[in-house]
Amino acid sequence: MRLQPISRLAFTTSVVAISAAWASSASAAQTNAQQQQAQRQNTAVDCSTVTDPAAHATCLETQGQNAAASAGAPAAGSIVVTGSRVPKPNFDTVQPSTVLNSQAIEQRGFVNAADALNELPQFGIPGSSPVGAAQGGSFGSGQSFVNFLGLGSQRTLVLINGRRFISSNTASIFGPTNAGEQVDLGQVNSKLIDRIETIAIGGAPIYGSDAIAGTINVILKHDYQGLDIDGQYGFAEKGSFSGNSIGYGNGHAPNWRVRALAGTNFSDGRGNVTVSAEYNKGGGLVYNDRRVTAQSLFYESCNPGSQFNQCLYPNGPRVNATTLAGVPLVGGDLFGLAFGLSPQQMNLIIGDPSLSFGVLPNFAGQGSGTPAAPLMFDANGNLITQDFGVNPGGPDNFTVFASGGNGLAYIYDTSQELTDTLRYNVNLLTHYDLTDNIRLFGEFWYGRSKSTNLTSQPEYNSDIFAYAGQPAGSLILSVNNPFLTASERALIQANINNNFLSDQNFLGVPQDYFYLSRANYDLYSGRASYADDIFRLVGGVNGKFNAFAGKWNWEAVLNWGRSYAVGRQTDINVQNFNNAVGMVTADTPGGVPCLAGLPNSVYPTFSSSCAPLNVFGVGRASQAALDYILSPVRNISENRQFVFTADVGGPLFTLPGGDLSMVVGVEHRGESTHNAPSAMYRGPDQDPTVDSDGDGDPTNDLVSYSQGSPIPIIDGHFHTNELFGELDADIVSPSNNIPFIYKLDMQAAARYVKHSVAGGDVTWTIGSRYAPVRDFSFRGNFTHAIRSPSIQEAFIPTSSFFGFATDPCDRRQRNNGPNPATRQANCTAAGIPANFNSQSSSRSFTQNTSGNPNLENEKSDAWSVGGVLTPRFVPGLNVSVDYISVKLNNAISFFSGTQVLNACYDAPNPASNPFCSLFTRAPSHQVNFIHTSFYNATQLRYRGIVTAWDWKVRTPFLGARSTLDWSGSYQHLKTLTTVAAPGAAPSHTAGSLGYPIDSFSTTLNYLNGPLSLFTNVNYTGPVNQFNDVADNFYEHNRIKSFTYVNGGGSYDFGMFRIFADVDNIFDAKPPFPVPAGGGAITYFPGVLGRYYRIGAGIHLGGAGRRALPPPVALPAPPPPPVVEQAPTPPPPPPPPPPPAAVPERG
Repeated sequence: MRLQPISRLAFTTSVVAISAAWASSASAAQTNAQQQQAQRQNTAVDCSTVTDPAAHATCLETQGQNAAASAGAPAAGSIVVTGSRVPKPNFDTVQPSTVLNSQAIEQRGFVNAADALNELPQFGIPGSSPVGAAQGGSFGSGQSFVNFLGLGSQRTLVLINGRRFISSNTASIFGPTNAGEQVDLGQVNSKLIDRIETIAIGGAPIYGSDAIAGTINVILKHDYQGLDIDGQYGFAEKGSFSGNSIGYGNGHAPNWRVRALAGTNFSDGRGNVTVSAEYNKGGGLVYNDRRVTAQSLFYESCNPGSQFNQCLYPNGPRVNATTLAGVPLVGGDLFGLAFGLSPQQMNLIIGDPSLSFGVLPNFAGQGSGTPAAPLMFDANGNLITQDFGVNPGGPDNFTVFASGGNGLAYIYDTSQELTDTLRYNVNLLTHYDLTDNIRLFGEFWYGRSKSTNLTSQPEYNSDIFAYAGQPAGSLILSVNNPFLTASERALIQANINNNFLSDQNFLGVPQDYFYLSRANYDLYSGRASYADDIFRLVGGVNGKFNAFAGKWNWEAVLNWGRSYAVGRQTDINVQNFNNAVGMVTADTPGGVPCLAGLPNSVYPTFSSSCAPLNVFGVGRASQAALDYILSPVRNISENRQFVFTADVGGPLFTLPGGDLSMVVGVEHRGESTHNAPSAMYRGPDQDPTVDSDGDGDPTNDLVSYSQGSPIPIIDGHFHTNELFGELDADIVSPSNNIPFIYKLDMQAAARYVKHSVAGGDVTWTIGSRYAPVRDFSFRGNFTHAIRSPSIQEAFIPTSSFFGFATDPCDRRQRNNGPNPATRQANCTAAGIPANFNSQSSSRSFTQNTSGNPNLENEKSDAWSVGGVLTPRFVPGLNVSVDYISVKLNNAISFFSGTQVLNACYDAPNPASNPFCSLFTRAPSHQVNFIHTSFYNATQLRYRGIVTAWDWKVRTPFLGARSTLDWSGSYQHLKTLTTVAAPGAAPSHTAGSLGYPIDSFSTTLNYLNGPLSLFTNVNYTGPVNQFNDVADNFYEHNRIKSFTYVNGGGSYDFGMFRIFADVDNIFDAKPPFPVPAGGGAITYFPGVLGRYYRIGAGIHLGGAGRRALPPPVALPAPPPPPVVEQAPTPPPPPPPPPPPAAVPERG
């Protein structure tokens, strides 16, 4: 796509027309500008050095007044704001925008910037967060990626001082979030943050790819002088519900940190060095640490006669087919006979010993009609009666999940709520003015973020995952195993002889062996660590010169970054495991543990000396046996980034209301990634005649020495060459005194991106602000944006794995989906009966995945329109309201097995639907293979209303020097939909978990001299657990609203400061039935409970803040509302005027 010349012509024509209409006014303004040039230079202040939020706002207003009065070139103190490279006198954008200042972040005690942003209603469920069970283990955990407008964290561009930052996302399908170039905001020292500016849409033409939803710009403090040190400690009031938490802090989720910020000027103020450091440690939680998550609610089929399809059950879901201690079986494959047996037998609900389905009843030789009592091992290795609990849906319903009993609680015993984290970082920012017009600047970053995934799904030996004898299938063990007692051997052999489903009786083969179905949590708990080291160097030079209508700015900067992450864990080595357990095979029919002559695995374990492994019970393995079967795993993920940017800009000529300014520039960006899983997961091809991974090449199939699937190395890179330009026209200003046009300006920008993989595309934007009167202004913006495919999306090589998928043709799913009639018709046309019981969601099957080098750029058309109210009759009040619409076509999405199936059956014309060719079914209609990958097939829509407000009033009746400040933000989410494939009906996300229709966050601050108090209220509106289902499908599908209140305060003694706050003051509980079906992340404050923070700080040395000159009389348009701005004391007396500063981004 090319930028059409007519667009520039139309823009230029409008500017010229207005200029001609008010030529005399323009002439007067130009003369006035020339007369006031010297005065403007003398009174200009570099507002980017002012860290006090109130003083910062006043500074911006002062500059705006000077600029408005002169109607000439920008003042020397102009700043570059997010959403534009043109220096501005204030943060006043054509896009919806908000500001979080450092005082608001400090006041709430947020650990990092992501925590502050995620509390705003415009941000959806984060792409990755220390909160939640969905972690990447040794492939990435504990990272903080934000999700603007709910369009995906990969579509939110994060900048530091207006420049890109190295991504920490793992290039693997096993990572914690969507593929993309996401930035971990946990790597930014919150002490160094001056403010965070956000703009919705509009950022792509200015900054390039990824800003589909919006741009987050973290502005750092510079020119800092002095020394600040503080410490903070936080803890939850509640401890572990179970009393035995596996996380640091025993369920209290403690978090403590120490931070320092120091800076000094040198060379008579021509240079500055600012250094910061931080150390932060936080404790984690697991589901069993809180009563609300330990109650183990889950959905399953309702009992006959219910008005619902899926009902809520407690104490589950428990899996009876496998347990932590082991379930002994006398039949070869628990599910191999599934279609010859009733659903009752399938669920192991035993009513007759002749239908015991291979489990061991505690009887020997009793006849048909006698109720059976199947057996399992207890933690001590004794055979006890297995309690199957309550079968959801009645005794004849097929389900592997039970309510209650002593089966495996596979979710709530193996899920974490909060990751253990450890972070530390050191940052250095410096600059030096070579001359009055040339500045050198640089940044150095080092940060380490280490997280510990406390628990995860164990590795299994069960027929749920594979056939007996395969790496993940049931163990085949000898009846004479040395860890069995004589009575246990006799009981097992008696059941082999008397149970008609034993191999001996059913298959007619001699049998002195049995099967053991087991969850190996005591051998492999999923605990893993992930340490990410960030290195970043920024160096550049900028300056200014006189040309055309005033001061021009130029800059050239190099930006290099590297993320080097190492994930560590232990994993079961299958070969050594089989040796130690005494697996019965064709080569070892006797099943003797550690039989002499058995080869060890070619991949090393902690010990090469075989020691017999006891798998009957929990935790009964010797350390020697564990050392023999466990291998150390070390996964490496490395990302590199190099960016060169150069631009020049300034005023071309003077308009009646100010300047017509422009910026032009070039950028070259290179991104590369190297993801090297442990060699344990990528052994050499064992059979070059068989294509195991389905990529068409039988010679490159890796093998895994673990139970898991092979994982190949990922190497990929891309580069872009980009050209960009921007125009900004101040058409009318207040000084023109034109009725009903108090202020009018326009902006336009375009960028051409040549991507080495996706090709070339143009992104552009145009917007305007119009104020008919001083008290109110309109603003609007239209943006055509792109997002290029990431390295993961394009270059992941083919690999196979065993996975699950929900089959839309299953009898419980046929009436669901965005268009149930289409789904039903397609399933029927495929010959699948209406009462079909799919096995794909409960038993894993072969799938493979790969990247897609044929991906194209995502393309979005977005627009916003809104207004800003600053009424003179309500002093101190700022309100903004914006309507935002985003339509994203060609969206790149990873289609999981479930999504591939849905994309086929939920769209018309399956014969021509490419997704219907990505899977196969067995003659029994069971899905037996799916290919998953990334596709340009999705359409996303967002429509919403975003409101922000800020109202500051003096309250002498509450104290002579007191003020109140009420601020907040609100979102009405009108539409958030996904169309998975062309022709498919949309899936609706708005109004579901994490995406309420209405939500807000508001803060009231009270300031009286050194005393500061605040209260903060957060509201999440009612939602459905599941959208796009019939009203009577889920019991308790509606979740009520959730409100929690925070509060705290601080007292400043001058050099010393103390502070304290409480999150969730009233200990609000999550609404019922959270977290059944999800929601623990959305309602985490309620899950965590009341949380306390206390801290103290000290400030020494020079002035970190600068006072301002008195403002001139003419007022300027106010900046947008500052969300959750904390009040601060008045600034100190003014020091001597600082030297003239070179305008600098951020």
